[in-house]
Amino acid sequence: MLNKILNKISDKLFAKNEINQASFQKITILNNGYNLTMPIDMMWAFEGGDYYEKNVIHFLDKIMTLYERPVFIDIGANYGYYSIKYSTDCA
Repeated sequence: MLNKILNKISDKLFAKNEINQASFQKITILNNGYNLTMPIDMMWAFEGGDYYEKNVIHFLDKIMTLYERPVFIDIGANYGYYSIKYSTDCA
């Protein structure tokens, strides 16, 4: 449900040209179906189809498996990659 809402908001912003479409690219994050709209100049971080901070992802993946219903707070949200990645794992 949240996935559909967030994707619709992103699509509407692009449709109304409130975001300069040429400067951004929409990518689907992992297999959870969420879209993340990134500035073109940040696409280097997703070379190979996944985020470049593989050590952080590995560490967070391990932590998330330790709890039955984890809560994830992304206090350093830049583009929200980690929030989107772990949104389906959290309570």
